[in-house]
Amino acid sequence: MSVRRAAEGDGPAISTIVQRAFSHYVPRIGRRPGPMDLDYAALVGRGEAFVRGEPIEAALVARPQDDHLFVSVIAVEPGRQGRGAGASSWLSPRLRPPAVASPSYVCTPMCG
Repeated sequence: MSVRRAAEGDGPAISTIVQRAFSHYVPRIGRRPGPMDLDYAALVGRGEAFVRGEPIEAALVARPQDDHLFVSVIAVEPGRQGRGAGASSWLSPRLRPPAVASPSYVCTPMCG
């Protein structure tokens, strides 16, 4: 499956996947993880959201920096977790700025 930059209108689907992917953390940590409260429509508008699959099965938020890629959210539809949809999505060379081969920095679910 291919990775693409999220398009206008993908925000609600991304938000749904994030809610489903992160909801099991709420009882464990006693609060909602930061990714559950982000404005995905705004992130799509800024070109920082990417998706995989049709229908969308994985989403991530990545912000290219001068010398690295900062990944703040990786979310995979729970029924698709454990099958490489997350890691293979954000590792895609298509997400990286042309001059950046590595490294990537990934924020944990506790970010935000």
